[in-house]
Amino acid sequence: MTRPVLVLRRSNCVRSKLGFKELPGLSANLEQLSSSAGFPIDLIIGAPAFKYGAVRVDYRKQLISFGPSGSLGKCAAPIPLTIVSDIPMVEAEIRTMPNADLVKLKLVVDLGTRHQALMIGGPFVRSEAGKALIASGKVQQVGHGTGGQVQGSVAAVAELRLGGTVFPGVEAALSSGVKAFEIGLFDGSLGVPFWKAGTITFDYPAKTLCIER
Repeated sequence: MTRPVLVLRRSNCVRSKLGFKELPGLSANLEQLSSSAGFPIDLIIGAPAFKYGAVRVDYRKQLISFGPSGSLGKCAAPIPLTIVSDIPMVEAEIRTMPNADLVKLKLVVDLGTRHQALMIGGPFVRSEAGKALIASGKVQQVGHGTGGQVQGSVAAVAELRLGGTVFPGVEAALSSGVKAFEIGLFDGSLGVPFWKAGTITFDYPAKTLCIER
């Protein structure tokens, strides 16, 4: 499972000044990842840069901010955050149809998922609620990873609930082709389209996530 990462290109770093002390690093060939992303990747900032403080990504201003826990402003609607092996996870509820029962899901918060606001796999897609949602959607390619294309169905859920906030009509991609969701730790992921018009802030020490759309 991919841990939280910030993917940087040289063009995005020209005016940036960022320093870490005693941060572990490694050298790797990023050609395959660049090919999957569709643009050259020069540097990946991973979990060790997140876990000791707060990190905010402002998509409107194209700005990344780092600071101590609690230093990046008060969140109007904080979402409880659980860290599983350095992976940020939130508990969510979805209502597939207007009159359907709520279904609980464990979702990875994934800065690398650029095409889907909500992606669900694992046991849910084989449940009656999952099958009904798949049948209401459109079959198409729902992603592309290092293993190739991921096929599935795209449909709108009636509502998504996160930390007490209700988001209606969120588009979801459903697929049994995501191996990470078949393991059982997570049911799916929240991706960039869900917050790309605003900001997302991770505060690992405070165990909170803030999404401002």
